[in-house]
Amino acid sequence: MDVTAALAAARGRWTQWEEEVVSNDRGRRLVHYFLRGPGGERELAVVGRERSPRHMSYAVQGRFLRSLAAAAGAGAGAGADGGVPRKWRSRREVVDWLSSLVSGFWRIQV
Repeated sequence: MDVTAALAAARGRWTQWEEEVVSNDRGRRLVHYFLRGPGGERELAVVGRERSPRHMSYAVQGRFLRSLAAAAGAGAGAGADGGVPRKWRSRREVVDWLSSLVSGFWRIQV
């Protein structure tokens, strides 16, 4: 499975993405990015972690990668990620990727 096939299979599965800013126990910011399905269910897709003030790193969650592979019909031996990017260093890259997964782009910031 390639990235194009995974994204094509996922289109329509989610209707919007949401950003939720939280703090961890050490006071560092965490940002959770969820994809919301047509039935209202949320799926955690990406977590951003503050590395230092004004510097974040973002990573796709393993469970979400497996879910994306399943949506594209990948077999167990095809690889869980299907070539999907796993890490980013800018919020803009995360937003662009999440936007490419939704049908009709609506953003809710919690």
